Amino acid sequence: MSDAFLKHGPMNVVLTGWKNGAKAPYYPKAVANTRLVGRQIGLLVNLMVNVMGTKYDQVHLAGHSLGAHISGYAGAYLDGKIARITGLDPAGPFYEKYPTIVRLDKSDAKFVDAIHTNGAPLTHEGAGLQKISGHVDFYPNGGAFQPGCGDPVKGSLGQLFQGHLTGAEGVIACSHRRSYYFFTESINSVCPFTSYQCTDWDTFRRGECMDCSRGQCSQLGYHADQFNGTGKMYLQTLGASPYCGYQYRVTLTVADDSQGLVKIRVVGENGVSDVLELSEKPDKLHIQQPLQKIFITKKDLGDIKDVQVFYDRQERLLWGFVAGGDASLKLDTVTISTGEKKNAWTFSADQVEVTDDAWVSLVTKTTIKGADADLGPQFIG
Repeated sequence: MSDAFLKHGPMNVVLTGWKNGAKAPYYPKAVANTRLVGRQIGLLVNLMVNVMGTKYDQVHLAGHSLGAHISGYAGAYLDGKIARITGLDPAGPFYEKYPTIVRLDKSDAKFVDAIHTNGAPLTHEGAGLQKISGHVDFYPNGGAFQPGCGDPVKGSLGQLFQGHLTGAEGVIACSHRRSYYFFTESINSVCPFTSYQCTDWDTFRRGECMDCSRGQCSQLGYHADQFNGTGKMYLQTLGASPYCGYQYRVTLTVADDSQGLVKIRVVGENGVSDVLELSEKPDKLHIQQPLQKIFITKKDLGDIKDVQVFYDRQERLLWGFVAGGDASLKLDTVTISTGEKKNAWTFSADQVEVTDDAWVSLVTKTTIKGADADLGPQFIG
């Protein structure tokens, strides 16, 4: 991370080494030491201000796991005068049920942002904190587990049964560490980690929050303080580095009720998306109830040229009879849209029928392109 900071621009980076106070497996002792380490960092910042001429509004603390709470203690010792604290998956055990006075919170700096990547219960191998910890809290991929990390319980148990203790630790820590990698990548990334204000992950996945028109969006990572979006923010990422991708919303409407599995593939001027399962089970498809979902691509697809739709009626034998959805799916429209830009491509199917177990391409479209949505001025106070 320090290399990424120095690549970004001229700045001084100070690293805190406290491994002797945080040795495994004595986690309770490490928790107890966080207050002392935080106070020492606070004393160092005061020294830099009083002797070296540093200003409080030039100081940005970033800490992972227990380091997030250490940063909070340092900020509290400095009466919240420093510019910013970034909490990278703040530690959950011993903090989840306690008030803000003993953990990172928005009073510890003028701007506090937190990235939650492993906020599952400890009984499910969660090491992070799900609670609101700052002015803006990011929950990539829902904030509990991260894509590409595998099943934390099955994976760690499998490694242990094979005698691979280090491998088990890696599986468990994968989601917890991902916050660090997200933030590091964001410092110099051309791809924006665009994040959307929403109440919860399921609502976001359904595409109900993908709107930046009122300045309620932000960007996960280093550039979060340049936006005025606050509260809980959600986004999708890719499962391997580089993690940042481009998020789209697909909305599909049908011309007649049906039932089955629907998949789509989007073709743009810059590439083709992976196949997206728009319905994860044989859903009932109603005229008045569109299918809608968020999907992510490795590159900006650019102008959308074509949408390909696949239908599977999920035919099966039941008591000697063939059961399943209709033999074909009658499409109405498919719309692909972006959130941070007011761009939308609506493909009119004109009641095109997609037969069972077949792909159909839609090329007749209406395009709405707008200027970038106003994400708001820099956050102040």
